[in-house]
Amino acid sequence: MTVREPSGQGVAAGRWGLVPWITAWSSEEALPRQVVVRGRGIGYADETRADRDVDGVLWGRNITSPGQGTPLFKAVHPVRQRRAMREVLCQVCGAPCRRDAVWLLSADEYAFGPWPAPIHTVQPPLCPECVAGPVRLCPHFRRGHVLVRARRFSLAGVGGMLYRRTPWGPRAVERTTVRYGDPEIRWMVAGQLITTLYEYTVARDE
Repeated sequence: MTVREPSGQGVAAGRWGLVPWITAWSSEEALPRQVVVRGRGIGYADETRADRDVDGVLWGRNITSPGQGTPLFKAVHPVRQRRAMREVLCQVCGAPCRRDAVWLLSADEYAFGPWPAPIHTVQPPLCPECVAGPVRLCPHFRRGHVLVRARRFSLAGVGGMLYRRTPWGPRAVERTTVRYGDPEIRWMVAGQLITTLYEYTVARDE
């Protein structure tokens, strides 16, 4: 098995075959944290600068140990998903792909906002040559998928767990998505970035 983390890029391969770079591994467990009210939102009791991104959004804590344990093909690692979205890295091989990036969407995801409406997605981009892997590995893509090229795209918000203030402290209430600029984002523990695709063309519909 070989694993190359972001600086070297690449995928992990071994007895499982292809393992996309953003895939979570069984060793990458969520770390315990105590959520507290902080200012007009939430934070961690032992919060550090590493717990928030450049936009000030609070993120969940996870071990980062790709290649250790078993790949969890139905889950993505929050840190690698976030890096792929911010730096426009291929979700399969981890290499920069801004110049020729494509986005692979399930048929259901595309149906929420078909062309020409903007598309909101938690799917990071891919290199064109890496598309076949997710189509083969992910059941929701095998049921139908759309491949799009976007001339313009931008980060739009986060998905994660929304908290509310209660007399007993902040409590998790629902998994949801919140856009940047919405005051609710101060009450989120984020797990994924959301990108909005504009001015896109459908490269393939299957």
